[in-house]
Amino acid sequence: MRQLFLHFFRIPKEDFIFKVFGPTHLLLIALMVFGCYFIIKRSAEIRNNPILSKKIKNGLFYILLIEQIFFYGWCLFSGVFSFAESLPLYSCRVAMICVLIGFPFNSRKAKAICIYWGIFGGVLAMVYPVLDPYYFPHFTNFTYFVGHLVLLWSAFVFLFVDRYHFTKKDYHYVLAFINIFLTIAFIVDLLSGGNYSYLVEAPFLTEIFGKLPLLVYTAMVFAAYNLLVFIIYRFGKKLNERIRSKIWEENRQN
Repeated sequence: MRQLFLHFFRIPKEDFIFKVFGPTHLLLIALMVFGCYFIIKRSAEIRNNPILSKKIKNGLFYILLIEQIFFYGWCLFSGVFSFAESLPLYSCRVAMICVLIGFPFNSRKAKAICIYWGIFGGVLAMVYPVLDPYYFPHFTNFTYFVGHLVLLWSAFVFLFVDRYHFTKKDYHYVLAFINIFLTIAFIVDLLSGGNYSYLVEAPFLTEIFGKLPLLVYTAMVFAAYNLLVFIIYRFGKKLNERIRSKIWEENRQN
């Protein structure tokens, strides 16, 4: 048992490269899609059943809380912690923290950041995973996928179960938050030699993006973040209109 524990939490890095769209990856993507579909399909049932709603929200909250405690605990106590890689300066790491604030405190601002970042961040992280170089099974393999799955599903709960309403005020708040955050992350990248939020080096298509001057590439990343937030805002406004129309129709029929 002790050997299994030590193997699971081993520290020396290996030459592992995750096979994108291999059987394991496709299974995880299917799990992601099923979870999102379940939340959308059962959103009314969950919303109208306080006990079920509380169980689902508490389940997501505690799974993510345990994952975060173990992740940062492992970074600190294993000696692998570094200012270049271990700080919560990736967008998904911040969104996960917002999930841990959004559920217990019902914070609208935390939910907003989780929805705007958690949806596209969770999907991109699952479709194109960037894992630490450890062969399965390893602690970081589990925390990566568990963390991003719970993040995405939590965003869907906020959106479809809690019926988060997209407003221009929240949109402007998220835009300001994101651009301030990215500026701080970029400064830390320059000082630490890191690549937080992939502002220095692209996680894919490096042969193309790697040819660009740093400031040009970084400006493109800023623009991509802002564009994705705008897309989610516009899509969210349309979704809110459909929900309001559906509620009005249900009330009219009753």
